[in-house]
Amino acid sequence: MAHPGYESIKNVEEDESDYSQEEEEEEPKVSTLELFSDLVIVVSIHVVAEPLEEADFNNFGLYFARVFYLWLAWHMITLFMNAAVKLQSQNCPVHCLFVFIWMSFILNMARSFSVNNDPEAVHYYLGLRAFEVFIYWKEIRFPHKSIELEDGSMTLSVSDDWLAAMTKYIPVMAFTFACCEFLPLSMAIYFGEGSHLYYPMVAASMVLVVISLLVGAVGGIGNSGKMLVNAFDSDHLQER
Repeated sequence: MAHPGYESIKNVEEDESDYSQEEEEEEPKVSTLELFSDLVIVVSIHVVAEPLEEADFNNFGLYFARVFYLWLAWHMITLFMNAAVKLQSQNCPVHCLFVFIWMSFILNMARSFSVNNDPEAVHYYLGLRAFEVFIYWKEIRFPHKSIELEDGSMTLSVSDDWLAAMTKYIPVMAFTFACCEFLPLSMAIYFGEGSHLYYPMVAASMVLVVISLLVGAVGGIGNSGKMLVNAFDSDHLQER
């Protein structure tokens, strides 16, 4: 016959075992550099939002556009960071340098917004977005080989199917930047600044960006959209 206190002792041991297993779980995938870059975005949003404190402020469309492009820049760098987590290259010195350059672009863009110098801010933004497309392309096409096998050779930490799925998103990123951002925003700055065409061109850019992102998420023809979603590291995205 089992001792009366056996069940309770067993339950305590099971609870301790579960607790020890939780402690042995993987460390958070969001690096300290990513957290710092998020603070940069928070500061930039604060800088952009400062005019809202003015009693006579009524240009809410301009405020929305500025926040939209800050969000898009953050969204795209998150995809780059997510790819780095899957490839286990988030601690690579080159990766860290890219993130620092990205932060400098963001802060300069926010500074231009703070003094209502939108043409300069758009120049920084377009440079930033071109940089984001480049580093994502570099991360996928020329990934950092971080896994060492027993024979001393190096290999990737992901499968060929994963690389293929992520590679399919490169044309979507390039198309979004070229046709939905660079073209309409350049026209807004050089042809619409100071005229009634400026805001319609900026609004057209935002609409085109949203459409492009939806098409990219759906994946167009076939099952590529689902493949792309499955290729992301869900734990990392959930932490972000």
